[in-house]
Amino acid sequence: EDDWERWLQRFERYRVVSGLGRKTQPEQVATLLYTIGNSADDLVTTLRINEGSDNYKQVLKKITDHFAQRTNTIAERARFNKRSQQPSEKIEEFIHALHHLADRCHYGTLRDELIRDRIVVGVRDDNLSEKLQSKSQLTLAEAIRISRQSEAYQESKDVIRSDCVTPVDYVKKVRKQTSFSSLASHQSPNQMSSANPTSPR
Repeated sequence: EDDWERWLQRFERYRVVSGLGRKTQPEQVATLLYTIGNSADDLVTTLRINEGSDNYKQVLKKITDHFAQRTNTIAERARFNKRSQQPSEKIEEFIHALHHLADRCHYGTLRDELIRDRIVVGVRDDNLSEKLQSKSQLTLAEAIRISRQSEAYQESKDVIRSDCVTPVDYVKKVRKQTSFSSLASHQSPNQMSSANPTSPR
């Protein structure tokens, strides 16, 4: 059904730009079925579509209902409600996955609100989740914007931290050299000579 809905969106755009919507009903039905391709013949037989008497809207409803019946809405909604951001998943990938799942849930006008809610409870960062929950008038667009900004900030902070970390071995080496230099500066030449067995006598 998801593929059908996406395909139909593109076809409706074509119907507008081509002027198909102003043509006769049989022409619109024929164009629809022709564009669907070989599978249209099976649909005509299975759904008892009468290309001569059924108008465009009637044919469209029969095909759409046919695909809708093949989708288990309860199962799709359960899959949507269980979806959370995975450990290695970017926020953009998580949001895209939620939109894709919501397309199969038939949420209607509640779609954006439910995607927003799923972002709030499904993001991996607990601090981000709390920040989103604190906004009583949070919209889907705002939830997406804040989530993107939070991830970008966290990534830049991690980069800065990694650049500023000094290797432990290097720190030990510097401390050792500093300690030796400090000791040498307070010793007389005779003391340094006796302390270094390899020095010439």
